[in-house]
Amino acid sequence: MPRNAALTPEILNAALAGLEAQKARLNEQIADIRSMLGARGPGRPPKAADASPAPVAKKKRKMSAEGRARIIEGVRKRWAALRKAKASASGSETDTSVSRKSASKRAKRPGRKAVRKAAPKEEAPVQE
Repeated sequence: MPRNAALTPEILNAALAGLEAQKARLNEQIADIRSMLGARGPGRPPKAADASPAPVAKKKRKMSAEGRARIIEGVRKRWAALRKAKASASGSETDTSVSRKSASKRAKRPGRKAVRKAAPKEEAPVQE
């Protein structure tokens, strides 16, 4: 049978309409079977229409000046006790905080590099 013989545009349009109707019926049947299986279609599911608005951000809690002062005082007491225990354990009762402060100030001076003193080199014996 020749392919182009007696195929008029009316016949082709009718065939196209019939095939599209079959395609629609098949898609409906496929969707029904998928729903019976519980399978979802591809992609992200649509948002629910009654979705609640975004949650309200919680207010930032502020600490009072008195509360901050109590925390600072507690930290100072803990560090003082730690330093006291460390000093009594080592046997020295000198305050090292002064020397540490001056060392950190020296290190922070602009244009200065930490200079490490090199040990004097011993001269190698001359072999003859």
